[in-house]
Amino acid sequence: MSNHAGYTGTGFADYVNASGDFVEWTVNVPSAGNYTLEFRYANGGGSARPLELKGNGVAAATRVSFAPTGDWATWRTVSATAALAAGANRIRLTAVGSSGPNIDSLTVRPPATQAQRLEAEAATLSGPVVQKTHGGFTGGPATPISPTPPATTSSGSLTRRPRANTT
Repeated sequence: MSNHAGYTGTGFADYVNASGDFVEWTVNVPSAGNYTLEFRYANGGGSARPLELKGNGVAAATRVSFAPTGDWATWRTVSATAALAAGANRIRLTAVGSSGPNIDSLTVRPPATQAQRLEAEAATLSGPVVQKTHGGFTGGPATPISPTPPATTSSGSLTRRPRANTT
C-alpha cells in the first residue's frame, strides 16, 4: 500500500485481518549471533498491536508490541533481538488477534562488537613502570616492582619523583 505519507521504498505492508496475516523477510547474515531487528511502523489506532515474531520458524518468547504512533503517517521504530544463523534466515511477523500496524521496513543490526580490554602492563612502555602494590588491579600476582609512585610532568610523560619528607 502507499496511501499514507512518510514510508520508505515503494510502499508498506498493511495488515488486513485480525489474525493470520504475516510479513516475512529472508535475511542473510555473515555469522551466527544475536542480531537486533528494528521494525519501522505506523500505528494510527488507539492501542498497541502486538505481533508474533518468528526466526526460522521458532517463535520468540514474547510478542513485539507496536505502540500507537498517533497517526497512520507517523512512523516509529521498535526493536527486538533474535538469534540468527550464518547465512539465510526467515524473519516473520504474524497478526495474532488485533491485526497489526503498517510495517514499512526491517533493519538488521549486527551483534554489538565485543569490547577488547588491553592491559597497560602488557603494552610497550617507555618511561612508566609497572606497579603491582595496590589492590584492585586485574593483571598478575601482587609483586612490588618499584616503591616510588610515578608522577605526571607537564609534557604528559611519566617520570619518577622522590617521596617528599613529611617528618
